[in-house]
Amino acid sequence: MPSARVVGLRAIERGWLGSLHAARVTALAGLQTPNAPKNLHEVLYEAAFLRSFVAWERFLEDAFLSYLMGKKPLHGRPPHRYYRPPDVPSAWRFLSRLSGNRPYLDWTDAIQVAERADLVFRRGSCFDKLRADNAVIQEMKTVRNAITHHSDNSRAKFEELVRHKLTTLPPQCTPGSFLGTRDPSAQSPDTFLDTYLGVIRALANDIVRP
Repeated sequence: MPSARVVGLRAIERGWLGSLHAARVTALAGLQTPNAPKNLHEVLYEAAFLRSFVAWERFLEDAFLSYLMGKKPLHGRPPHRYYRPPDVPSAWRFLSRLSGNRPYLDWTDAIQVAERADLVFRRGSCFDKLRADNAVIQEMKTVRNAITHHSDNSRAKFEELVRHKLTTLPPQCTPGSFLGTRDPSAQSPDTFLDTYLGVIRALANDIVRP
């Protein structure tokens, strides 16, 4: 049971945006350091990305619980709930049963979160919007795993992603160097880190302002 309390959507958004801002500051720190070694830039990009990904997981968890407990979005009416838990512990037990009595829920899989929402809210409420960007979220999970899991499988999936995005695998490519590379699909000179953070920021906005 991760938390015994629930907060409103405005407080959740404030914490989320604060984490994103801190992540961007981290990513820029190396670029603003004169004569900084290349690997410092890569390490800082990875740190910024991990901080953002963890904040995204926490945001989804907090927002989901907030709506389940009847909190209102920043605009509009609260979603219709199929279950009205009397308190937060009851809400967590309910969600745990929906996930096979697991002690912790997975918030990194957009489709899984959307399907969980289908069981809790009418038509999945605002969480149904996650489906459209599931591919991007999965890319982010692949990068996260490449940073945190030093396994052949994680590395292979990361290299496959890089080839898909860049059509080639640059020599000595790391998650940090990939994140700092310009995204060729972006209309502006955004890096892949910019692209990924932009997607989850837009999704978060849609969730608190459905």
